[in-house]
Amino acid sequence: MHVPPIRTARFELVSMSMRFMTLLLARDLDGASEELGVRVPDELPAQLDNFLQFRIVDLELDPAAQPWLGRAIVLTEPDGTRRFVGTAGFHTPPDADGRVEVGYRVEPRYRRQGVATEVVGVARGHLAPRLPSDQRPDGRYRRRGAGLRAR
Repeated sequence: MHVPPIRTARFELVSMSMRFMTLLLARDLDGASEELGVRVPDELPAQLDNFLQFRIVDLELDPAAQPWLGRAIVLTEPDGTRRFVGTAGFHTPPDADGRVEVGYRVEPRYRRQGVATEVVGVARGHLAPRLPSDQRPDGRYRRRGAGLRAR
């Protein structure tokens, strides 16, 4: 299934396809990087091992859930170089009450640069106008990994 990326001001949130996840689980970093379109960190398979095991099962049971699940946060430099910044995604599609939870992980060298705030904001906007705002007047979010509710 092709899932278009979600774009932010600085990043592209690229869907983790079934092929990408199975390559990463098999520790095929070259194949996984090619599938995703960006070089993944050597540590990523170990960091995402549990995630990969249950998300692969989730997608086998419900391929239509892919847009809601894992995404890579990718930065494209002015010269066209693509950099892996982290991962983000909804833990599940919205439940019967319209609730969805956003999770993320930012690579150490990109932390404290507003990546999570930008990604969570776009995740909110991706669902808008079905979500209430959880933003403070200063533009920051009230809590990390904010649970969001669709209306």
